[in-house]
Amino acid sequence: MTSVTAMVILWVIIVESVIVFPGNLFTIFVFWKHRNRLKRTTFLLINLAATDLLVGFSLPIVIKTLGFPLQLEVHVNTTSTSYGIIAAAFQATFSFASLFCLVAISLERAFALIWPLRHLVTSTKVYIYSIVLVWISGISVGASLLLAAYRIQDLERWNIALCIVAILSLLIICLSYLAIRRRLNCRVPPIDQVRNRQSGLQQNAKLSCTLFIVVAASLVFWLPSTIINVLYFGWSFPIPIPVGYSGTLFYLANSVVNPII
Repeated sequence: MTSVTAMVILWVIIVESVIVFPGNLFTIFVFWKHRNRLKRTTFLLINLAATDLLVGFSLPIVIKTLGFPLQLEVHVNTTSTSYGIIAAAFQATFSFASLFCLVAISLERAFALIWPLRHLVTSTKVYIYSIVLVWISGISVGASLLLAAYRIQDLERWNIALCIVAILSLLIICLSYLAIRRRLNCRVPPIDQVRNRQSGLQQNAKLSCTLFIVVAASLVFWLPSTIINVLYFGWSFPIPIPVGYSGTLFYLANSVVNPII
């Protein structure tokens, strides 16, 4: 029964991977088509769609070459295994780049509502640098996976470090949106009653509320995977195979849901 459940979950994961690609590709197309009317925050959303797209594209390759669950504690003297480890490194890069992009979005929204005047004069370069930092962080995760897979560093410590990074990222997201909620609930009348400024603040608030749905959904989908990894790698808690599969199913579902939202 357990093996049947695991196979069902595995097929759901494969279906999710197939859905992720066209969904996020269409999202990028829509953003690009209306690029002249979009705000700078859209740069982060386009980057999020791109990372989600790559997550869905890379996971089936990893499953085909390494099997599922991913077997990284293997000898890398065969070509297929080496390709699989490289594919797993790319998949880890894209997955955590997606998570780090959510962190950047939540921090940007908190900055926009708490310090709206500073946000208005913020250069576009800051957004570009943020995207570059997101990718550097994601690539660092993928590179560390290669080091762990080739036994240059300890694989168990790598897993624990990755769990800590995921927990800190989710914690930053939660704190950012707690600050946003507190700001939205604070009914302080603006000093300057200029209509344009009021309109800009209202638009920022609406955009923050909309993106809150995106980030809240991401928290729902990333949290089970993070808890499973912490229990398994941090406390050596025995995890049934279907439960282990479901962790991947949840965080991949995040890449499916984001374009819909």
